[in-house]
Amino acid sequence: DSSGLTTALTLGLGAALFIPLVQIIIFQISRTIGGAAELPTLELQEGEPLPDIYYIVLDAYSSGSVLRDTYELDNGPFLDELRQMGFEVADCSQSNYAQIELSMVSTLNMAYLSELIDESNPDRSQLWPLLRHSAVRLMLEDIGYSTVAFETGFYWSEWEDADLYLAPDRVPLEGMNAFEATLLRLTAAWALIDALPELPAFLARDLDRSADAHRVRLLYVFEQLERLPSNAGPQFIFAHIVSPHRPFVFDSEGNPIDDNYDWAPSDIGLDRYKEGYREQVQYLNDRMKQILRHIIENSAVPPIIVIQGDHGPEEGSSADRMSILNAMYLGGSEPKESYPTISAVNTFRLLLGAQFGASLPLLADASYFSIYDDPFEYSEVTNECPR
Repeated sequence: DSSGLTTALTLGLGAALFIPLVQIIIFQISRTIGGAAELPTLELQEGEPLPDIYYIVLDAYSSGSVLRDTYELDNGPFLDELRQMGFEVADCSQSNYAQIELSMVSTLNMAYLSELIDESNPDRSQLWPLLRHSAVRLMLEDIGYSTVAFETGFYWSEWEDADLYLAPDRVPLEGMNAFEATLLRLTAAWALIDALPELPAFLARDLDRSADAHRVRLLYVFEQLERLPSNAGPQFIFAHIVSPHRPFVFDSEGNPIDDNYDWAPSDIGLDRYKEGYREQVQYLNDRMKQILRHIIENSAVPPIIVIQGDHGPEEGSSADRMSILNAMYLGGSEPKESYPTISAVNTFRLLLGAQFGASLPLLADASYFSIYDDPFEYSEVTNECPR
């Protein structure tokens, strides 16, 4: 019955709390023993206000050359508008890894995974503490930054312990009170649910993976990003926007798409997949231009903004998969060390060095392709674009 089910779920969720708790404890111990002392000191200029820092990840957003050659989309006008706003666009940038968890952990910890985890262990959950409590986050919190993060629908990229955690309203789980529903979202049970191909009916309403639920999340993030400049700073904003990655839920004008929203090339054909991906990029471009202009124009202190793909689209060569959008705004000043082939691992090395005088020399740029079933079995992808 409903009460028995609720009791069972509550007990299971209480036990599930143990897993992320242990992960966090182990992570903090490892930081204390081997890593925290190695984090460089950020230098503050007396009397100078700190800028808000936005890290906006557009999931699977590729470079202009891949969009042109593989997806028949001229992205030049969007990239030109970014430059006109003051962004430095790295036209030949590549991701360091082909999957989002690997890529974002590397970027936010400013290191290759070989320095961060045991790559002989195929369990990708070892990445999650490093994504939720990264070196970049720790360094910025240490100098007074508050953190802002969003619900994404994926447990491992949700920073529920951020100072401001933003999620759209929804109906609690049937047969559960608000506390129990919240407990579910904050525990390792969420990670297990992420892996389920089908959800029981009583869970589907809250843990909704429908086109409508995904569309609501995206629109909510867009709306909230425009509100953040009015908050008291300094803020470190992490926005993982699951688009133009599937599911495709908008056409190029922003109208909702409900049919076959989780399109995969194997299901609907390559041409139709490319059409869906291309239209998501076009809609994202229009929204991001509005959002970025609003942030820049309404920030009391000129902000720092990184807008970046975590990897490229599903279809194309391994080089296409590694090729990404990578643009940086440093409050209107040029990042002096930037160059066209800079990879994501160097993003915050460059940024924190330029803004806070951190001793973070740039690393050699390398890109490692792997498939989902074998995340740490790599083949290196050479960047053919000249530096």
